[in-house]
Amino acid sequence: MDGYRVGERDGSDSEVPPSIDFTADPDVVRVVVEGERLTYGHLFNPAFATEISLIEPLPHQRIAVYDHMLKQSRLRFLLADDAGAGKTIMTGLYVREMLTRRLISRVLIVPPAGLVGNWEHELQHLFNLSFSIVNGSDAKTENPFIGPESDRLIVSVDTLRGDAMFSRLRKTDRYRLAEALAGISSEDERWGLSWSCQHLLLLTATPHMGKDFPYYCLWRLLEPDALATIDAFNAYPLDARCRHFLRRTKEELVYFDGKPIYPPRYSDTLNVWCELR
Repeated sequence: MDGYRVGERDGSDSEVPPSIDFTADPDVVRVVVEGERLTYGHLFNPAFATEISLIEPLPHQRIAVYDHMLKQSRLRFLLADDAGAGKTIMTGLYVREMLTRRLISRVLIVPPAGLVGNWEHELQHLFNLSFSIVNGSDAKTENPFIGPESDRLIVSVDTLRGDAMFSRLRKTDRYRLAEALAGISSEDERWGLSWSCQHLLLLTATPHMGKDFPYYCLWRLLEPDALATIDAFNAYPLDARCRHFLRRTKEELVYFDGKPIYPPRYSDTLNVWCELR
């Protein structure tokens, strides 16, 4: 841009508007304009992320993201579909939509160690989202959670709960790590953070496992104040639970034409006789 800068005066009482340089490379201008246009694509297509990602979401994946998760201004959600339902896909779709809509800017993914590489690959390949993997050695000399490269991170739950790593966030132990990230305060300053996540998405294929108290502990991470005790959880209204929880079994998952995605499962009890000699 040539001429006066904004706010400069030409000797009179009025400011001189800046002049515009039209000599830029038209291809560069076209790319910039197209990029700016795409940032508003979600205003015209509510499922814009499906158009810019290498996926064709199945019905249950669209329902989870667009009918449940994106409608919540503050997401505190437990997605507990059966294994194989595509929870990674649904998470990536949600993150892609939220980034496109400029509703989030920082994402921390904390999976089991064996799934770190899978998360990094699928987010990059399917959603064009670059995430950095944080290892235990990264916290020895510096803090990997600050700086311009820390907005999208993946760190395994066991790496993050270690003394060397979580001392950068302040906490140890798996569940207390989750408490800190969820914003549950602790009387011990060592177990506290100066921040907590705005949006929290928990993923599991086995939410209950026949044990009531661990199941309650998952819910407590979602709404620490409302679910401070197990009695409060037991009295939590059904409609309120539906805002925070979604579980579909494989038998419920279908294609757009209504055909089941997975073959039916049959269970039976077999008697086995063993003769000891």
